[in-house]
Amino acid sequence: MATFTGTGVIDAACRIAKSDFKLGAKEDKTVTDPALCDQVESEVPTFAQYEGSITPFRYFKDGKPEASTAPGGEIGDAVYQALKTMGTRLWIARRDTSKKSTEAWAQGDEYELFEVVTGSPQQVEGEGYIKRPITLYVQRAWAGVVAA
Repeated sequence: MATFTGTGVIDAACRIAKSDFKLGAKEDKTVTDPALCDQVESEVPTFAQYEGSITPFRYFKDGKPEASTAPGGEIGDAVYQALKTMGTRLWIARRDTSKKSTEAWAQGDEYELFEVVTGSPQQVEGEGYIKRPITLYVQRAWAGVVAA
């Protein structure tokens, strides 16, 4: 079964804040163009629109971004490092399921795949983990089901 693995793939589920993660469709663009005889000013969708934001946690060791392998096999600060440069093109896969994020992907799992370009990390004040919210500009999106 194919999964999202390989060079450059990061399982970010435990490395981003749940509170403000957003990646998906928003209200479509529409056009209103009724005929002269129409009694209703009807709209039709013309373009899908998407929005995204992600807030990766920062990981440090001895005052520097952590480079040791963390649980799950990914590098401690790898998610932030992958997202931190404005204009970086990435592909983010999200599985729609009631399964825990640590459970393996399986045949029949529904997913969405997004091609995004990153905005600039924003400085925020707060308690707890050091975080940097980043806007994701969705370029393309696909939906699918994991096949055998």
